[in-house]
Amino acid sequence: IPTEIRTDYPLYHLHPAMLDAGFQALVDVFSEDIADNKQAALIPVQIGKLYCYSQPTQSAKHINYLQVTIKKQSPQSVVADFLLLNAEGEIHTELRDCRFKGVQFTQSRQQDPASYVFNPLLMPQKSQQAIAPKYDLTQLAQHLKNFLIAEEPQLNRRKHYQEIAPLFDVLITAFAWQAVRQLHTSEEPFSVERWVENNTITARYEPLLLRLLQLLAEDNLADEQQGYWTLSADSDLPEANDIWLSILGDSPAYLPELMLLGRCGAHLAEILQGKQAPTDLLKPSKSSIQSHWYHASKSYSAINKALIEAIKQLVVQCPQNRRLRILEIGAANTELSRQLLPLLPAEQCDYLYTHASEDVVSKAGFELEDWLFAKVQTLDIEKTIDTETDTIALAGFDLIIANHTLYPIHNLALALNNIQQLLAPQGMLLLQERPPSSFTDFTLGLDADWWKHTETTDKPLSLLLNQHEWKSALGQAGFENITAVTEPESLGDDASFLIIATTTVMAASSNKTTEAAEDTNRQIWMLLTDSSSGDQELDKPLSKELSALLTSRQQHVLLIELGESFKQLDDSHYQINIHEADAFEALFVSLERENLFPDHIVHLAGLEATGLSTDNPLALQQSRCISTTDLIQSIEKHRCESTTATPPKLWLISHNAAVTDQPINSLTKHITTNPAQTPLWGLGRVIMNEHPDLDCKLVDLHIEEADFSSLGANLLINELLDEQAEDDEILLSEQSRHVMRMQQISLNKKSHHQPFQSQQPSTKETTDAMPLMGLSFKSPGPLKNLYWQELAPQELAHNEIEIRPYATGLNFRDVMYAMGMLSDEAVENGFAGPTLGMELSGKVVNIGSDITDYHIGDEVIGFAPACFSTRVITQTTAIAHKPSEWSYAEAATIPTTFFTVYYALHHLAQIRAGEKILIHGAAGGVGIAAIQFARYKGLEIFATAGSDEKREFVRMIGADHVLDSRSLAFADDIMNITNDEGIDVVLNSLAGEAINRNLSILKPFGRFLELGKRDFYENSKIGLRPFRNNISYFGIDADQLLIERPELAAELFSEMMQLFSDGVLRPLPHRIFPATQIEDAFRYMQQSRQIGKVIISFEGKAEQLPVPELIANKQNQPLSCDPEGCYLITGGLSGFGLETAHWLVDKGAKSIVLASRSGQV
Repeated sequence: IPTEIRTDYPLYHLHPAMLDAGFQALVDVFSEDIADNKQAALIPVQIGKLYCYSQPTQSAKHINYLQVTIKKQSPQSVVADFLLLNAEGEIHTELRDCRFKGVQFTQSRQQDPASYVFNPLLMPQKSQQAIAPKYDLTQLAQHLKNFLIAEEPQLNRRKHYQEIAPLFDVLITAFAWQAVRQLHTSEEPFSVERWVENNTITARYEPLLLRLLQLLAEDNLADEQQGYWTLSADSDLPEANDIWLSILGDSPAYLPELMLLGRCGAHLAEILQGKQAPTDLLKPSKSSIQSHWYHASKSYSAINKALIEAIKQLVVQCPQNRRLRILEIGAANTELSRQLLPLLPAEQCDYLYTHASEDVVSKAGFELEDWLFAKVQTLDIEKTIDTETDTIALAGFDLIIANHTLYPIHNLALALNNIQQLLAPQGMLLLQERPPSSFTDFTLGLDADWWKHTETTDKPLSLLLNQHEWKSALGQAGFENITAVTEPESLGDDASFLIIATTTVMAASSNKTTEAAEDTNRQIWMLLTDSSSGDQELDKPLSKELSALLTSRQQHVLLIELGESFKQLDDSHYQINIHEADAFEALFVSLERENLFPDHIVHLAGLEATGLSTDNPLALQQSRCISTTDLIQSIEKHRCESTTATPPKLWLISHNAAVTDQPINSLTKHITTNPAQTPLWGLGRVIMNEHPDLDCKLVDLHIEEADFSSLGANLLINELLDEQAEDDEILLSEQSRHVMRMQQISLNKKSHHQPFQSQQPSTKETTDAMPLMGLSFKSPGPLKNLYWQELAPQELAHNEIEIRPYATGLNFRDVMYAMGMLSDEAVENGFAGPTLGMELSGKVVNIGSDITDYHIGDEVIGFAPACFSTRVITQTTAIAHKPSEWSYAEAATIPTTFFTVYYALHHLAQIRAGEKILIHGAAGGVGIAAIQFARYKGLEIFATAGSDEKREFVRMIGADHVLDSRSLAFADDIMNITNDEGIDVVLNSLAGEAINRNLSILKPFGRFLELGKRDFYENSKIGLRPFRNNISYFGIDADQLLIERPELAAELFSEMMQLFSDGVLRPLPHRIFPATQIEDAFRYMQQSRQIGKVIISFEGKAEQLPVPELIANKQNQPLSCDPEGCYLITGGLSGFGLETAHWLVDKGAKSIVLASRSGQV
């Protein structure tokens, strides 16, 4: 017993220090996992039970041994039992179900070592990118057509155009008929002008009304004669809401289209009368419907894929020695940017997102901050670009993307002219638009500005142009090679389209570089060269050729070659002995006297010194480095003595000196780094820091020495005379120009980025090549902690089945668990356990030996742990065969939502026809499923939702009474509606005081079904008084049912699936996110932006799935040293330095340099 606690030790049954010592044993148990970041540091948060079998007076002599039993473990928590025993093995104290929570302490959090490398970054001179890459637009258009044909089995656009689009037209007609009939109930003819005059409608909506009447006339429901309209006596159309429900049930993926049509149709008469603001319907606060429509809907799925494929092809075909400069004329969100950026090679692209609003640009900067090659900037494409105040580069972009952002522009001619100015000659515009249609007129046409192109009232014109009108506008603006890409399955001119166009290549462009060079200001260039064999003629090829090129560009050249003494050979040719003191000072005095003090000094000495690199490397450093330090000291001294001298710009030219962590690129010949040249490169970096006034530039020639005279000189002249160049460390090769950039790297697992590879369209699945990946998070909290990690292959048990997920449902459980709002205790006892994802649809890829009901290749839906993975293993009791008519995404909306509802309402609540049910959060997946089931059972439905948009949706899908879930007033409203009778069943997902309000409105024998988990694990209190009325309270956790009562779960799941076969229940509306946008999907649900389900799609080919090159691998792994690296330890011959050397060897280091002042080991 430690002395510090011995005095008061007998006062305790169990001294706290001994209990803590027992808990500390976990540090040893998990020491390796904690060190490798596989297990967080642990603190005790709960003791299930504690039994002490000894009196305090006996305690001191009884505790000798500790036994620890780990019952549950995850990266975030541990549950363990402890036994404290005496010397005879008798139990002194027993602790059961002790829970420890993983925490990250700021002071002790393990950080990656601050490791940086210099890597080459492709950076051509601006003059080298004066003209954009040339592409064959005909070939590109044909490739996109073939691509869409190959993607048709997945896109199913034939069904869209032949079945869905006509149904939308019928729905629009039904809504139009309903609205016009609401305004005009008689059979008498009427005039639109008279309606405006007597305020039946608002004047600004006259074009909209005329368009609606035209649509009715197309279906013989209206007729116009001499300005007067007559409506048919009756219509054989079904009710608009019935059509709407039918489309939603059959095609739930069309949620955004149906939301726009349903809301606009329901309020169409009010809009025409000016009683309803259109922005409340089209752009309600916090709504994502329009964003969903443009970027993730079925309507735009094909053309969006074509746009992305076009950009992929442009990247693949871009010459490897130049960067592809892309500008996006952005919408009010970064959806397109976040789809494109993970696909672009950072080493070859520059991406600029622009928008007219500073607030939008500021938000975009935050959303795109993970991509270092992406920038944001404010740009109003409708305003004339001011070259003096606007910082955007004219002729600075190879590609401009406009995705549905040009049609609303007031001055299209000016906007297209601005795009012309921003594009480099031969630059490309990728324009995505859609033609005028009844859909857009009926929805977006609620905004009066939609009709501003209308010139005569009898011909309403919308903002949209068809592809022929776009071609005409682009041609008038000076674009060339205008090509349109449409969907192969489209019928007529009613589909979205891509237009590709290029700017003109003017003849003057090809001479731009030469003219700029000739106009360069005449300056004095001092070339410091190696000594010649003769006294008068310079015979060093590089120096000689460079001097000639500078002279031809009207520059004054001073040749300063190394020699035995200081002497002037001619007017601009000197010789100095760098071994003499003050050699450079004497030179500068002479040059100052002749008024020839240099503007630039180009250090070539030692570069062409034959044999010194190998025969006498130290002598080479005399020419290279020591001469440089003497030169700088002399410059500084001369500046101090002269009041007029301006410091020259210093250029240090080397040959294969730069040391990089990566090869430059495939265009560069493999040239071994020259160690004799590298000291000058290192010295140059010191000069940059200590003498910034010299503006020192390092230029490394990555060419063969035999190419010095021609190639080397030409590369240098372009670099020296480029007044726009801003970089300090430049690597020049025959094919490309690179600059050096410092980049932080991880010393854990090395991941080499693979250049983007072109993929030919194919319908063949590549499941064999599918990487084994799974979603996890380093620690609960921000959603940025989500990451994909590699999974180890698992052996199947005899009763298990392995599935390749194609679609996975995202649930609030996943979001709350990832954010730390649900503890491991809340999820560990369920079927999915402490993992992310619990429902899926996919294909069977392997089966256990005892499995007979399923075969490899079967399509299935169901439950499994860790469903955000490319492979999952589960039990056959938790899955069912997928109906063939469902898509994988539709199937993934089923398991959790409908199984929870069926278990809660059918098995537990045993609902009956005529009862009243309150469904909270009714616009979510479970809420919609509950409304479907309650309608089937014949209940009167009360429902709540959190926004006008969601409440409108809930009303349209069949709720009888819709209330606000954001207010506790729902309880009073329900009591008023029911004449104080109350509700029979409550399906609750609200927390806090709302629970008590729910209980207060339950009838006698009412049933309260709790879906939430937070109140359980926060041990929230509720009063018992409501339960006096025979109220039943059920805590619903279908996840736990699957593991605790698998037979019952299988029975209920089978019964539920039968209801789908019977046509009673239908898949849910949903939004699909690709697996590469998993963080966006989690954030989308966290912000409660969804209606229905959020689905993560794993469909597609293997290269489209989240591989480490596309999604950062944030998994911490044990530190390992690069065996090809070299490690320098100063003070490394003794003590800590020597121990560090041993440690590095243990971690894999093969080459270690030990430096010491004493040299003693």
